[in-house]
Amino acid sequence: MLEVKNLTIKIIKSEKEIIKDLSFSVNKNDKLAIIGEEGNGKSTLLKCIYNQDLIQDYAFVTGKIIKNNLNIGYLEQFLESSWENQIVEDYFVKKSSNSEIDYEKYAEIYKLNEIFGMLNLEQDY
Repeated sequence: MLEVKNLTIKIIKSEKEIIKDLSFSVNKNDKLAIIGEEGNGKSTLLKCIYNQDLIQDYAFVTGKIIKNNLNIGYLEQFLESSWENQIVEDYFVKKSSNSEIDYEKYAEIYKLNEIFGMLNLEQDY
């Protein structure tokens, strides 16, 4: 379960609060949509949930994000051009487009693929 408690995100430069006192939880099998106009903090919220260090240069955060040992990933909206000729799997097993494959991550994906096969789940992920 993911829990967000009293989360406030304030842009440092303008002192604008883009998220104020947000609380929610996401349980297993729940689905969540984040909808809003451009520039209102959707990506900043997702980056914050994934890793607060990604926004520390431009935003101040208060509140709690409790991940309960969840394995959370974050895929940028716009990838650097160096990723253009890469396959999707490479994005998840490399630190950069020109780095070597991280075989620990590769092994995790391989295990998931085996589990999907045993469960007869489609592999369109």
